[in-house]
Amino acid sequence: MADLPRNGELLELAKKFATDQALSEHLNVPRTTLRDHIYRIGMREAVNEVRALTALDEMPTIVRDYTHLDTLYLYPFGDVHIGAASHDQELWESWLHYLINRKDASMLGMGDFLNTAIIGSKSDVYEETLTPGEAKRQLRDQLKPLADEKRIDAMMPGNHEDRITRAIGDCPIQDVAEQLGVPYVRAAAVFVYFVGNQEYHIYARHGTGNGQSLSALRKSQDVVPGMDIYITGHTHKQQNIKENSFRLDTKKLRVARHKVYFTSAGSFLGYENYAAQRGYAAGAKGAPRIRLSGTSWDTHVSF
Repeated sequence: MADLPRNGELLELAKKFATDQALSEHLNVPRTTLRDHIYRIGMREAVNEVRALTALDEMPTIVRDYTHLDTLYLYPFGDVHIGAASHDQELWESWLHYLINRKDASMLGMGDFLNTAIIGSKSDVYEETLTPGEAKRQLRDQLKPLADEKRIDAMMPGNHEDRITRAIGDCPIQDVAEQLGVPYVRAAAVFVYFVGNQEYHIYARHGTGNGQSLSALRKSQDVVPGMDIYITGHTHKQQNIKENSFRLDTKKLRVARHKVYFTSAGSFLGYENYAAQRGYAAGAKGAPRIRLSGTSWDTHVSF
């Protein structure tokens, strides 16, 4: 432990090696040893900050530290559509209440939190129950308890909020994220989760298209290969594909099977007129639960 880098040397190495796993391999020490060293000298926040600043803007990397937990339950919340006549407010608030009272859980904001119907959009502006400003402020107030406890991993917009961005050049979800002090993702990001003594990699984006094919979920790995879980929203469907991929273990110099999930995050919206007109199936309401173990490497996705 005495020979491991400290202070400025450690931060310079953190800039070069984006994860503890990569840095531990460079230093030829177990990752748990490196992690304990970083915590012991009080450098975890500084290391995470340096990595966040040096992440490429074209694909941001967000580090989330839950090393104090034996298990993290991650809930990707999206397609809430606050302001729509068919927004299921009772269900949405019950899920939020549940999550707020679970100290071993966090949320990832997957977009389309606001319906924001405007003239010419599929949603009917005359059926809206809230103005975009009212919906934005309601969302901010609803999420504040989770934000205060640093349990919102990020917020991203969806195509509904993009209507506002295209119209006025300002994103309402960016406003909410900045007011709550949580990371804002413009389109997509890679998330590195440290849970207990384990590390997980997740790629998340809002998504596009009508989502009629399960195979569309798998296309995310063409963008960022090697993730443990790929999450998309947008389709209002609860879908999940569990597969194995072959990955090279550079320490043991062998190829091994690795579990991968492709997950679509559901919604909190009822059956809208445009969905009925196009013959879309009614999506199941709610969100998936992603379990990340902190004691041994294991992921599980359920609805």
